[in-house]
Amino acid sequence: MKALGKFLLIEKEPIIQKIGSSGLLQTEAELEAERYHNALVISKGILVPEDIEVGSRIAFNKVQGHDIILEGKTFRIVDFSDVALLL
Repeated sequence: MKALGKFLLIEKEPIIQKIGSSGLLQTEAELEAERYHNALVISKGILVPEDIEVGSRIAFNKVQGHDIILEGKTFRIVDFSDVALLL
């Protein structure tokens, strides 16, 4: 499978519980509510900047893109402009 054009095929990383500023563990709902999620780049189109490579870890805007299921795994297709950080 190969992403085309300006798109990335990514696999979301599992959300890990964090300790909030109050010293309490954040609930799953609080973690899901965060705007950006982490992911691993599986494939990239030729219009994606060279800085973003296959195998890179990124933080992306979670409300953008579309989920697809391939070979029993869930992936997401996002526009490279929805990437906020290289991790």
